[in-house]
Amino acid sequence: MSTGTDWPAVVAAISTGVVGLAGIGGTLWQGKRSREAQTAGIKASLDATADNLKVGIDAENERARLAEKRRIYASYSATIFHAYAIATQKPGVAVKEKAETMLAAIEAISQLELIAPDAVTGLARDALLTITGSEEVDNAQFNTLRPLMSRAMRADLGEAVEDNT
Repeated sequence: MSTGTDWPAVVAAISTGVVGLAGIGGTLWQGKRSREAQTAGIKASLDATADNLKVGIDAENERARLAEKRRIYASYSATIFHAYAIATQKPGVAVKEKAETMLAAIEAISQLELIAPDAVTGLARDALLTITGSEEVDNAQFNTLRPLMSRAMRADLGEAVEDNT
């Protein structure tokens, strides 16, 4: 015998289906939110890693730049002292040795001019001119310029500078 449609069973089945679909939809929505949060977290982590890497590279570049400056400054200082020693020797020093020393000093100041600030370059140029500017070396001028030049170089390298004036 057939009686009509069992509406409570149909409604129960539909309700169960709707609840199931809502559960699936909620799970999908929660999964999407979780993936978005993970993606944002990964992006933030990658950005922080990239920033740290950039800071490390910048620091290494600065160390290399200062090391190169230090090498050029030391080379110039040694060369200018050698040129001073040759220029203040007795007249018996070979012309070839004087010429080679002066060429080395010119090469050293040329390198220095590429990396040094104007204050250092000016003092270095003046020190070289006290040696090469005339027949007689101006000892007093050279001995005044040398410590000034050295202090300017140290300051440019970020080293402690004593004020002995």
